[in-house]
Amino acid sequence: MEGFSFQPPAVRYPASVIIDKEAHFDDDKGKNATTAEAMTSTGHTVGVTFHLANPPAVSHFCVHGPRLKREDFEGVPEVVSAQKDLVLLRLALTFGPRIRSGTAGSPDRVLHEYFVYEARRGKAEDGESLIAAFLRTCSAFEEDRRVFSSKTGKWSSCERLELKRPPEINYHDMPRPTDKVIVLGGGEVGLVDLRRGIKICNVLDADPVFHFIPLPKAEFLHDNDNWDESQLIRDVVVCDGFIQLVEIERRFRQVLGVNNKKKSCKKMTSDFDKNTDIIYDSEILYRNYARPELIPVPDGWKIRTCYRHKYWDYWLKGHVVDVDGSFDYVPELLDGGAG
Repeated sequence: MEGFSFQPPAVRYPASVIIDKEAHFDDDKGKNATTAEAMTSTGHTVGVTFHLANPPAVSHFCVHGPRLKREDFEGVPEVVSAQKDLVLLRLALTFGPRIRSGTAGSPDRVLHEYFVYEARRGKAEDGESLIAAFLRTCSAFEEDRRVFSSKTGKWSSCERLELKRPPEINYHDMPRPTDKVIVLGGGEVGLVDLRRGIKICNVLDADPVFHFIPLPKAEFLHDNDNWDESQLIRDVVVCDGFIQLVEIERRFRQVLGVNNKKKSCKKMTSDFDKNTDIIYDSEILYRNYARPELIPVPDGWKIRTCYRHKYWDYWLKGHVVDVDGSFDYVPELLDGGAG
């Protein structure tokens, strides 16, 4: 049999996937070509295996270890972030290191451990890989930077970076929480506050400095909204060297609806203490009544995009897609009835 081989064909994985953030627990029997292992701070081997599926199906990952059980994990291991072929994973073990609470009667907090997963074939290439970490401080405008080198296996000393506020910029326009991190290339990264803007610096510089790029404000997103709301309706990515902002605005219209509420009874025994001598049955029983009021209902959505280069001082309009609230055609598409 010419060309026959006992070797199975190489598995072809999709170019990109949609990954579930939370892990499943599995034993070592579920390993495949994506499996990687590392050592925790307590000397336990922990492994991760990805089970990939073509989008729009959701891929997921499993954690496992030769001496680890499901109950050994504190909470659910999860994906913190993913960028190209890198995935940042976070997990904690029930018997791992703790952070002392410092308060009498308060339990010590578990210390999470972070692992960087790199998707590649074969062994790592020779050369140095760097991992930059930005740690929060008490100030909203300061970050502590530390860099890990794969050559030395050590973290650099802590260096504090501060984004200085120009006097002409309002305090509320300055970025605060970091929703995500983008990579601009050449060692430059951006810490993104999806409401306000991006703090950019080069982690390879000996003396890095933050530069600020403001994001266009969303009229429908206010400072008093839920912090997680900005992550649901906005995102910032880097594509072909340009910074791109995409946002989705959900529209609502007010319709007259009915709100069923229970009405209190009119009379009680305490009314006999007043000028009441008789209480009728109709005044004793609770009554339900319907009160008309305006209720918001979904009425379509709009997507906007804009883009810029890091050296520009302006944003350019990208695309606007407006979808109204009429979805009568959807059933026809689903059952194949569309012409």
